[in-house]
Amino acid sequence: MSPGRHAADDGSFGRSAGGAMLRGALLLAIAVILGVVLLNTFDDGKDPFAQSLVASGANATTTTTAAAPEVTTTTAASTPALRPPADVKVLPANGTGVNKFGARVGDELKKSGFNVLSPVDSTTKGVTTSVVYSTAGYEADAVDVAAKLGLPPTAVQAVAPPVKAVELRGANVIVVAGTDLTSRLK
Repeated sequence: MSPGRHAADDGSFGRSAGGAMLRGALLLAIAVILGVVLLNTFDDGKDPFAQSLVASGANATTTTTAAAPEVTTTTAASTPALRPPADVKVLPANGTGVNKFGARVGDELKKSGFNVLSPVDSTTKGVTTSVVYSTAGYEADAVDVAAKLGLPPTAVQAVAPPVKAVELRGANVIVVAGTDLTSRLK
């Protein structure tokens, strides 16, 4: 067996490897710079699911006081009007281990006249505290849905619901039912 020959004795292998390493580092640096530029250009910093909620009937008050002379300004935030329940698409999602509990939640909301979509299972299992999610403009309706289920207004959130996007089917309000509702809805 004869030993293999990898490079000439003139140092060309070292120059070749060094050149390849330099080109690789340069390409990596360009990719990082390009990524930063693209993110800064196209990312507006707004989370599409993080929306502020205004509870039904609640007013927000802002007071501004200047040093001299003293001036106080008060403004009340307008509360969006509730839509007729038939115009609000509600998607019940079962977050409990109870079989077909999402359907029970849907049946309860149908009694109030809501447009209830076919129930789905939440991607989060073992939910203990029910959460009501709303899309933009349906915050007051989500608070109304929560009230119909005996949930406090604090149960309403404006973050992404734990439901597969393909299962949302145009829902305006999503109810992820937890075990806190199992005793109320029998």
